[in-house]
Parts: sequence; C-alpha cells; structure tokens
Amino acid sequence: MLRCGTCISQSYLRFIIDVEAESRILGAADRVVIQFPVYWYSFLALLKQWEDDIMHIGQWSGKEMLVAASFGANNYGRGQSVKYTANELLSPFQATGRLTGMKYLKPFTVTGLRALPMTTLMARLGNIAGTS
Repeated sequence: MLRCGTCISQSYLRFIIDVEAESRILGAADRVVIQFPVYWYSFLALLKQWEDDIMHIGQWSGKEMLVAASFGANNYGRGQSVKYTANELLSPFQATGRLTGMKYLKPFTVTGLRALPMTTLMARLGNIAGTS
C-alpha cells in the first residue's frame, strides 16, 4: 500500500494522533517511510508523539523502515565540526526498528540542504524513488 503526501504536521496540529487510523493505514503497508528535517540533531516533537502513540512492539514485525532526513548544514562526519555522521544521528530510528521487528533500510539523507542546488536535490530524490 502506498500512502503519498500524508503530512502528520498538517493532520495533527494539536498533537492528538488518531492511533486507530494510523495503525490501520500503516498496518497494511510493507514499508514505512519516515521523512523529516533534522533540527539541533533531533526530529520534531510531533514525530516523537506519533512514534510514541503508534509504534507498539510486535505490530510492525517484518515491515521495512526507511528514514529520509534532511540536514541544513554540511558539517556532519567524523572529520567535521559535528563529529558524527548523519546516519549516526539517526540511530534511535534504527533501535526502534529493531525493537519493533522492522527491517531498517539504509537511510536516505541530504546534508547541506540550505546550499544545495534544486537540480541536485531533485536528482537525489529521483534516486530514492527509483526513477533515476
């Protein structure tokens, strides 16, 4: 099942997650794609609320989890000022995937988004969608 264009920040402005609806929709999916911007080495509070409310142990067993995260700066890496790679900062998602029995796929990350030309971004997005 493909669920495109769903944005939890528009659906749940008051942080009240419709657990039954989300569980039903995601329960029918083979892959869960979690896409978000990273701010201050973390993800948005609403995404954490969504995760807390619907990611119950065992419910997602056998499904794939793909994290797609964007980072505004381009200073992620062992030799850079942040000292951590973008993928390392996403390790809580990997831990959640393992805890819930999901297959954690290699994350799709974009760093330096603020300075990235649109053509480069679109080419990278085509790679994740399998259209390029």
